[in-house]
Amino acid sequence: GTGYATSQDGVYWEKPKLGLHEWNGSRENNLRLIGSLNCLIKDEKEPDPDKRYKGLMHGDATKVIRVFSPDGIHWNLERLCHAWDFNDYLGKIKAPLYEPHSLMRDDADPEKLFKVYGQAAPGFGIPSTDEYAPYELGIEKGPRMGGMAYSPDFIHWVQPSENPILDP
Repeated sequence: GTGYATSQDGVYWEKPKLGLHEWNGSRENNLRLIGSLNCLIKDEKEPDPDKRYKGLMHGDATKVIRVFSPDGIHWNLERLCHAWDFNDYLGKIKAPLYEPHSLMRDDADPEKLFKVYGQAAPGFGIPSTDEYAPYELGIEKGPRMGGMAYSPDFIHWVQPSENPILDP
């Protein structure tokens, strides 16, 4: 799951008990989401208050899902829509992005208003039985690389043909 914590200084953190999800038989925890919310931003310029917070998380083994929240704690998972599917890019670019890590809004670049950076790979791994790690990247598939994707609206995502942007 994904926990919630706040800090005034970035050193000392408070983990409030949210009571949203049961874990080990108790709701006395700071879990805000069951699943891996890889990255999120607070979008101050979003006119829809229910989409003030935007996030990207794993769907199944090959899909990245976009999610929204009014407060960064309560996430709307009823209308899950995939941002992109890794398989859509296989064979088209050298290393598609499959695991987003850093999400940002860039108002200076409206065509690429939302940008995400993360891990890219030339091939995908094999399915895993671990519910928290839905796939395993096989060594034979090649090294992990740095990739990016961008979107003008957080709905329609593109991965540039230059992926990977970092290639060890």
